Amino acid sequence: MNLIENANRWNDHLVEHLLTLQVKQGHPRDIGGLFSPDKGFCEPASSPRMIDAFLAAYYSTQSRYAGQEKLLDAAWLALEHLNLNTHEDGTIDLLETNYHDSTANAFSTQVLMYTYRLMKRFSRHTPVEDTIETLILRFLKNSARAMLSGGFHTPNHRWVVASALALCYTEFGDEACCSLMRQYLDEGVDCDEEGEYTERSVGIYDIACDQSLLMILRETDMPELIEPVLRNLEKLPYYIEPDGTVATLNSRRQDFGKKLYPYPYLLNCLFALKTPHDETDGRYLRLTGLTEYLYRQYLEHGDTLTFPPDAGQFVTQFLLNPALAECGYPGVPMATAYKKFFPRAGVARARMGKAALTLVRGRPGFLKLQIGDMTLMLRAASTFFGVGQLISDGIEAVENGWRLRRRSEGGYMRPLGKAAGSTVWEEIPHDKRELVNVQKLDWTLDVLAFDDRIELHMDIDSCERLPWKLEAILSPGGELLTKEGAFSTGTGDTAILEHGFFYQRGDDTLRWSHGKKEHVYTVTMRNALPKEDKAFTVYNTGFAPGKHSITLTWD
Repeated sequence: MNLIENANRWNDHLVEHLLTLQVKQGHPRDIGGLFSPDKGFCEPASSPRMIDAFLAAYYSTQSRYAGQEKLLDAAWLALEHLNLNTHEDGTIDLLETNYHDSTANAFSTQVLMYTYRLMKRFSRHTPVEDTIETLILRFLKNSARAMLSGGFHTPNHRWVVASALALCYTEFGDEACCSLMRQYLDEGVDCDEEGEYTERSVGIYDIACDQSLLMILRETDMPELIEPVLRNLEKLPYYIEPDGTVATLNSRRQDFGKKLYPYPYLLNCLFALKTPHDETDGRYLRLTGLTEYLYRQYLEHGDTLTFPPDAGQFVTQFLLNPALAECGYPGVPMATAYKKFFPRAGVARARMGKAALTLVRGRPGFLKLQIGDMTLMLRAASTFFGVGQLISDGIEAVENGWRLRRRSEGGYMRPLGKAAGSTVWEEIPHDKRELVNVQKLDWTLDVLAFDDRIELHMDIDSCERLPWKLEAILSPGGELLTKEGAFSTGTGDTAILEHGFFYQRGDDTLRWSHGKKEHVYTVTMRNALPKEDKAFTVYNTGFAPGKHSITLTWD
């Protein structure tokens, strides 16, 4: 496994793209920045990775850009952009949402401090190089000032800022940076025993938290910080889907439901493997297997990505520490057959070869079955008083699987008469009203996972003649075979099926054993979520109370 050679290839691919996107003319505040085609302007916080990629390629003898002066010119221009867009208080803006944002400085410092160290080690001290080094130092010192007076928004920002303060303390010896870093850490790291950080963001912010804690660990004498990182990396393999993406249905951030790959964890894994440990520690053996998997995945995708994640930082870190790329392989291979329950997170996962099951509590899309590259999502709703969706209050383990439950109540209020005290609705004490004709709805869904099938057993106990629907939301464009004839399966298309069906998309096949069609109130059902316009949806419909069972199999 040649990490250094491949990292240089990935970074060269990135540099080639960045050189075309760097702004050379236009608005003065954009000159030198990285143009964002989907925004139409430059984000100052995008410049640090561009600067790092340029300088890493310039100083790496294995880069096809090694020693090319145009990279120094491009880095200089980007630094002028970054410093021009720095406010008097040292902060920069994240123009898409946050202003005078010291956390944007922190993310930038996580990159540029290592770029600064790279220059200190490899610079030939030409006038251009000295100017670049001075501009980097100016930004880093402004960022330290900004972080000392600034704050944060989200849980992961605490560790990003703390890591940037640790870097500034190590480099500049500013005790105020160390003191504030320790204040952040004194809050306690929010990684529970299941490896979940607060934001449950396996696609984005888990990576940021791990990276930040590993930086603090390296910059300070805090070896205990490896523990939350290891817990999080132990969790990751259970969240990897058959197509190599990660399960994001439980995320509380913008990666929710998105198709993202885990290869950005690779650099974190390399650093974690270099922390002192007992060679018989099973966590590190499993981590080695995960690292090998992520490296293979990066090889598969790295040359085709527009922006390979961390490509410049790979090269920078390997130039600063070549031993980082030396890994003892093989480790323990990742499992492709398991059942794993995370009760605190409210997530259940099962893997059966090319199929993977996800259950989540508290979400209307409570089940996802991924078969190779094809996905099936399940939602269920009824017309019950506007609170009739199956949004499980919890997940409990049962024999061969798990149970989801939801209880809802609905009824009517009696008048208060003169005790209402006001004609303004919001001022009336509604909690004093008597409730009458109260009805109850109890959903129970057992999801049983076997090596070759998933069994769904749904029980709906409610008032008489309650319409309900079960939505099977499928990747569009497959071939649907059913006793009920031909149906279009494009985006936004739907079918209500009385019988089971067979659905094939590419090399992946799903069989749904039993249908149900007792009414056609589906797409327009009141108080249910809109249909998924980017998917093909099959409905089963019925009237409660009653039961419905389905067996899912696949090829």
